Amino acid sequence: MRGSGRDEGSRWGPAAVQIRALLPLEGRSALFDKAYMQAMAEDHATDLQKVTTFEQQATDKSFKKLLTSARKEIASHKKDADKLVQKLGSTAAR
Repeated sequence: MRGSGRDEGSRWGPAAVQIRALLPLEGRSALFDKAYMQAMAEDHATDLQKVTTFEQQATDKSFKKLLTSARKEIASHKKDADKLVQKLGSTAAR
C-alpha cells in the first residue's frame, strides 16, 4: 500500500527488494540475467532453509508429507538456479 509508511521489503519480501535492485541493469542483458538468477538462487536457499525447519518441527503427518514434497521441489529448483548462476558467471567472463 503506497503511503502507508510500511517498508516495501516487508510487504513483498526480500526477493522483491532484490528484483527492484536489478532495475538499473535493465538493457544490459548479461548483467541482469546473472543478477536475477543470483537473487533467485538466494531466495530458494532461504525458502529451503525455512521449509526444512518447518518439516523437522511438523507433527501432523499429512502436513509433514506436504513439506517434504515442497522441500524436494525447492531443492531441485535451487540446484537448477545454482547451475544457471555458474553458467552465467562463466559466460559473462568471456
